[in-house]
Parts: sequence; C-alpha cells; structure tokens
Amino acid sequence: MHPLYDKNMECLLCKQKSTTKKVRSRFVEVAKYDTDFCPIHADSAVNSLYYNIFVCPHCGFSYYEDFPRYFPPTTMEIILEKVSSHYVPHHFSKERSIKDAINTYKLASYCGALKKEKHIILAGICLRIAWLYRIKQNKEQE
Repeated sequence: MHPLYDKNMECLLCKQKSTTKKVRSRFVEVAKYDTDFCPIHADSAVNSLYYNIFVCPHCGFSYYEDFPRYFPPTTMEIILEKVSSHYVPHHFSKERSIKDAINTYKLASYCGALKKEKHIILAGICLRIAWLYRIKQNKEQE
C-alpha cells in the first residue's frame, strides 16, 4: 500500500471539487520532536508536513483543512483579485517535493492573511515554513 492517498476536497472559495494528496496515518512515524515541536519523521520519504495545505487547482486559494468556512465581508473579492486573477495553475495534487511544500505554505500564509485568519493560524503556517527550511538545512530562511 502506498503511503499517499487522494482526498476529495471542495474549495472554500470557488466551491470547485478536486483532489489532493494526504499521507495515510499508519505511515507517519515520528522518531522525535525538536524543542519547538518540529516532528522528525523516522522515514524522511514520508513527511506529512508536505501535505497539510490544500491548493485549489482552479482558483489558487490555499488553506488548511480546518480553516473556517466563513469569509469576512469583502475578503472573497480581495482573494479573487489578488490571488485567483494572477494564479498560474500548478499541480500540487501530486507527490510534493520540499520546494512544493514550502510554496503551498507560503501561498496559504498569503491567502490566510487576506482572509483575515486568526493570528494563531497564521503563526502555525509560518512555523511550519521554518521547519521545512530547517529540514532543507537552509538556516538563513529558517
């Protein structure tokens, strides 16, 4: 059995349906945690951090599964203008590299800020970007 599976999603913004890759929980084995709770996976080939963000292939809106469905007034229009109108389709629904994962988190951070997500959610996204740079051994970006 492959560690990744396709999960059906509906975009919070445009409501279009698509799929994204997720890691089967039985394949996630954390060997230890860094002092800031960064998970160090036993098998570096199966890193669940790479697949926490959903990127809509239709409009580019990017988010955690647990982003609230509610959009404050005018934020939908702002996201459509600042993200969707400039979005060049990428295929993040396939197996992701660490570079892909970093790009999905950065886009989710931008979308979350435009959507006016809670600071704790945005901070969590930024922390995970730092973890990915740590995995990549890029101290400057971390």
